[in-house]
Amino acid sequence: LASVKFSTKVGLREHFRCVPEIIGFSNAHVYDGTIVPLRLPQRSERLNPAVKNHFVRDGYVDETTTDKVNIPEARAIVAELKRMIQDPLYHNRTFGVVSLLGNAQATQIERIATSEIGIDVLMQHQVRFGDAYTFQGDERDVMLLSMVVAPNKRFMSMTKETDSQRFNVAASRARDQMILFHSVTLNDIGNNNCMRYKLLGYCQNPLGDQASFDSVKHRF
Repeated sequence: LASVKFSTKVGLREHFRCVPEIIGFSNAHVYDGTIVPLRLPQRSERLNPAVKNHFVRDGYVDETTTDKVNIPEARAIVAELKRMIQDPLYHNRTFGVVSLLGNAQATQIERIATSEIGIDVLMQHQVRFGDAYTFQGDERDVMLLSMVVAPNKRFMSMTKETDSQRFNVAASRARDQMILFHSVTLNDIGNNNCMRYKLLGYCQNPLGDQASFDSVKHRF
């Protein structure tokens, strides 16, 4: 209807789901800076940092199966999920776990989490596991993302429009905190046009130069 009524696209620019640090990735790499983030929670509700990365040094992709599974990364995610659930700061938070490469990793993480945390606790926090499309139209307070790929097994760059759309969905489901788990560095990825490179680079330095911001914060 909009395309019939108007000669140009009319986009929904105001964003209310994510805190600015989280939607900042999609804003910079998908929407060309047109998104206006409007969700600013109370200081007591904030989780700091809102965006962070966790490097799994011993991560590797299992080469004995055709499924894309990174067991060390899966265990690191479950360990962090278990820690947060036991932390009073996350008492009433909901959680989601996204595999950025297929559903096998999400299934593996769910299996380990069910064993180590328990189905009742997972249900209490509405923990959901899946790929980006699993969370289309859904949201959680905290999202843990698994990049899956590792240096021991060759992987292709993700530069297509469909890759951009998938990463956009995965990186915009969290309301308060997003944590990226990865077994590769920016040097391992190499291609700065790859969505993996863009997401990891952003999680290492969300919203630009934090040091410069901190140096003038006292003025506000």
